[in-house]
This record gives sequence, C-alpha cells and structure tokens, in this order.
Amino acid sequence: MMSAVSLAPLQKKKPYLPPPPYYYPTPTKFKATLTKLKENLRSKLLARFPPPEKKSRPYHDTERTLLTSMDNMEAMITTYLEVKPVEPVLVGMTIFPTLSGSVGRRKPTFKSSAVGDFYVQVAPLVQRVETDLAPEAFPVDDWQQFLPKFEEHMAWVKIVRLCIVITMVNALDYKSIWGKKDGDAGWSLSERAKDCAAFILKLEAYNEISIHLLNEDTFLEDLGLRNSVQTYIQAIESLIREVNIWQNWCKLKVCSVGELGETYPWEFKPIPRDLFSAGDLVSAPFPVEMYARDGAIIKAAKVKKLWDNLIERGVVSNDFQFCITAGTLKHGGAHPPHIEHRNGSMFDFDLKNLPNLVGREGPATLVVTMGQHVEEEPIGVVLELEYSLGDRLFDWDFPPHKRYEEFYNVAKKFTKCIYLTFPTSVLYASEKITVQAKKELLIRIDELLATTIDKANIADLSAIREAIKKINPTPWKGKPKEKQDKMRLQHRHHWHVNYSPDTFGE
Repeated sequence: MMSAVSLAPLQKKKPYLPPPPYYYPTPTKFKATLTKLKENLRSKLLARFPPPEKKSRPYHDTERTLLTSMDNMEAMITTYLEVKPVEPVLVGMTIFPTLSGSVGRRKPTFKSSAVGDFYVQVAPLVQRVETDLAPEAFPVDDWQQFLPKFEEHMAWVKIVRLCIVITMVNALDYKSIWGKKDGDAGWSLSERAKDCAAFILKLEAYNEISIHLLNEDTFLEDLGLRNSVQTYIQAIESLIREVNIWQNWCKLKVCSVGELGETYPWEFKPIPRDLFSAGDLVSAPFPVEMYARDGAIIKAAKVKKLWDNLIERGVVSNDFQFCITAGTLKHGGAHPPHIEHRNGSMFDFDLKNLPNLVGREGPATLVVTMGQHVEEEPIGVVLELEYSLGDRLFDWDFPPHKRYEEFYNVAKKFTKCIYLTFPTSVLYASEKITVQAKKELLIRIDELLATTIDKANIADLSAIREAIKKINPTPWKGKPKEKQDKMRLQHRHHWHVNYSPDTFGE
C-alpha cells in the first residue's frame, strides 16, 4: 500500500487532460514538434555568432565561449536521461508520477540538468517540448490499469527525452556555421556532434529503447508511433557517418582545387612563424588564422625574400619589416572578419611601422596636428596619412611632405615585390600606389627587353611581362562607390593578396 502524500498543491490546479488515447501525440505531431525544436535550436545557435562586419569582439571569441559551454554535454545528457520514479499518486482517475520525491513534477528537469549558457538559455524551450509530447500527468479508466499505465508512461517519458537529446545533437548545424559564420567553430562543432553521438550510442537508455521497445511488441505499435520513434533513434547512428563524410569529402578526391576550404573543409598547413612574427616573441600561441596551402606559403616566402633583399641593399629602411597579418583558418570556411580568406591562398601583408593609408579620389590635403597647432599643406596626391603616436596625430623627424614621399616610395616598392610573385589580384587602400607600381614594373621590363640579346632572357622577361599584365591591382572596379569606399577603409593598413590556387594545387 502506498504511503500517504499531501495532495493539496495538486488539487489547486488540475492539469488539462484530453481523453485517452490522445494523451500520446500522433505520429505527425511527434515528428512536427521535434522538427520545430531542431529548427529553433539551430536558429538560436546561429544567432550567437555576430555578423562578420561587427568587430566588437576579437576573433573567434564566440567560438571559444560556445564550445566551452558545451564541454560537459555528455554529463548533461546523462543527468537528463536518468528518470527514476519514486512513487506514483492517483487523484481521482488521474496518475501523477512522483519523481525524485516531488509530487506531480518530473525530476531532473532539463533546466536543472542544463550546463553552459547556451543550453540554460534554451532550457524553457526544451521543457515545453517535453511537456507537450509527454504531459506530467495522465488519465486511467480503471484502477487496475494503474501500474501498467504508470510503467507505460515512464517508458514514454524516457523515449521522449532520448529523442529530444538526439534532436539537440542533430541541431548542431556545423555545416552552416563553418560556411557562413566561423570555420573553426563549424569544424569544432562537427567534432562535438560526433563525440556526443558516439556517447549516446553507448548509453544504457539508448540500448534499452533501441533493443527492447523498438524490437518487441509494445504500446508504440498500437499507437502507430513505432516507426516515428525508430526514425529519430536511428538518426544518431547516421550522424557519425555524415560528419565523417563531410570532414573527409575532399580527401576522397572528389573536390576541385578551388573547392578546398571554400566549399568543403580541408586541413591547411601552418604558416612559418618567421613570415608573420616580424621579430615578435615566437613563444606566443599560434594564431588561429595563420594557415595556408603549401604553394601559397611558397609565394608569401618569395615576397619576404624580395623585400629582405631590398633592406639588405639599403634601398629601404630596416624599420619596415614584412609580416603576414592574416591567412586562412586551419580547416577553411568562414573567417571573420576576413570574409574572403577561405581557400588557403589569400593573405593580408603588412609592413611594420608603415602608417595607415586611406584611399581618396582626387587631390588631398595632408593635415598635421602638433598639439594645438594645425598645419594644412596641399600636396596634390591621392592619399591621406594617419599615424598615431602618443597623444599626437603625427610625429615626424622630417617635414610632413618629405616623410610622406618616403612612405609612398616604400609602399610602392613593396607592391612591386608582391607583383613579382604573380598574384591574381592585389587590394590596397591606395589605387595610385597599386597602379603606379604595375606601370613602373612594365616600363622596367620593356627597358630590359630593349637591351637584352639573349633569347632565353627575352623569353623569360616576356613571360614575366604577360603575367604582370594579368594582375588586377584594383579589384573593386565596377562596384558601387559605397562598396569601394568600404573596401578601401578596410585595407588602409595592409595589402590583401590573392593567389589563384589553380596555379599550385593543394
């Protein structure tokens, strides 16, 4: 005989109970409810990643925070699936299961099991879905149905919770996050999805349901829910296979060279530290955005070699050291805020101590602020220099226009070094520098061709000339003016260099 339990709290508000057998959802409702849950979880997950243009946080902060909150997903799943009844209570002809000592309420709830801010945030949504598919109380027609109905109820609760957990893992939309939000986060989420799926397959609750309830004649067969439940249960098995296929798609040699990192993930090589450290401490953690294809790394190393040669010859000052400020993520994909750096063949090149440049159309005025003194000097050029040191806008050892000419020539020579590695396109804030550098290179090659007799040298110079002519120094041409201005502002402190991967493959 059951022990007496106070029913006062339950009698104040009786739950709505539809007549049997409609306590259970129809197959259509079951599928629709879980599908909607998956879409809601997916959209909330994607919404956690800010648009690439918003740089209020450093690279990949969202990824690190999100994945940290998912570190204990396995523990959360285990706790949520441990539904152990203590004692059912009958009120009239309604059964209120008593779980973990709480009359009329299931424990543990998803909210009490949730770990990490993301799952704490979506806990009310998950709880509503569970209650919708498996209400906390259910009716009986006869007292003798009490225990059988109670056991059936508890079995259904376990099935619903397992299907919810599987839906949560399937909602980790790693493909969309990799392709649209953050390549690193997408890859890491694919690993988490695979790990969680493997974990679920080993759980006792999974084996109990998949072996017994789905392979034996049970109430699910009578209610027409067996096939619907089976579809969700088996989905976790196919998830591991789907993740493995996606991760290794290009290793199966079914990708074109251009699709590596662009359409499908690929494991790019780390860029050597001497190409991006520029004398900085080499003990610092390896930057997440410093990966590229082997062929592209060779191209970048040639730029550095050409530039270092100019420094050794005294053509340019040793103050202006070459460095790469961004490459591609390790597995490609979306790379905020470097939207186009996906395929392992794009770089941001920079020179240490070179002031920022802002592209302008037409003649400009160089404004120099020295404390409270403002001097305006018309220089009739296409650039405006911005350089911050302390509280002053400029700090020159020479008159502003003399210093400007030095920076202009340094930037132009560096652009020539880039051109001599034959990129597809070069984007820099100053159109004058990129166009003038190309023009001067072609003039120099024509001079060499005019004085060269050796046929092999003539052939080499002609090939170089044709390759340089194909380089696009102003990739923004044809775009709206607002787009041009935005692109120039984004590239006032570095050169965006694109090498076609078709020229060197993987």
